[in-house]
Amino acid sequence: MSMSKLAFAAAVALGPLALTACKHDDAPTEPIAPVLVAIGGNAQSGFVDSVLPLAFVVRVKDRSNRGVPDVPIEWRITSGAGDLASVADGTPFTVTDSRGLAAVSLRPTALGFVTVAASTATLPGALATFSAFARRVPDVVIHIDPGFDCGDPSTFRGPDNSSDDTVKVGAVVEWVYGVQASPFFNCTAVVQSTTAPLGGSPFVGLMDLGGRFQFVPEVAGTWDYVDANNGGRGTLTAVAP
Repeated sequence: MSMSKLAFAAAVALGPLALTACKHDDAPTEPIAPVLVAIGGNAQSGFVDSVLPLAFVVRVKDRSNRGVPDVPIEWRITSGAGDLASVADGTPFTVTDSRGLAAVSLRPTALGFVTVAASTATLPGALATFSAFARRVPDVVIHIDPGFDCGDPSTFRGPDNSSDDTVKVGAVVEWVYGVQASPFFNCTAVVQSTTAPLGGSPFVGLMDLGGRFQFVPEVAGTWDYVDANNGGRGTLTAVAP
């Protein structure tokens, strides 16, 4: 049997598989556009009116994971309040470098969450987003130590290692959860007041390991509080300055 007849016979034997393979090999390859990705600085916290410790960084890369230079990146604050400044020249409009990287710094100007978006007209629809939490410099820090394997009640330790702390009205009180705990544990704490003095606001704060929560007592009196997730109790008493 000739070679052409052998090839024809093989194609008949394979049936649709052979035809599919031929069709796939002959199909033109669609070019894949570069992509914009966030690679650094997301989900951090810092103090109001101070530049965050880490810059927000994006990268534009091609399908071979090579950085694409000279792509203009525009940054904007989508919620919260703050000032943006390019790490390079002081403007929030940046251009990717030879590695495809562009960065901007953020100075929050109000308490709470700030979200920032990066985009480029070169890639319509591409968007990279970042978030940060702005807090005040605390006057008093209360550490929350998780129990064994995060299953036992939490322990609250104020400046004098007591779970009963006294501060001045208007002081910034900050709880920080499990800063020395193993990151392999999936622990959370919920600091929640169970009583509040007359005219005082209740509070509740959810924290992962290393998380922080702030509260400012606005009246004199005592707040009883617990870790609503794990157990453990403490008191916060505010006195007139």
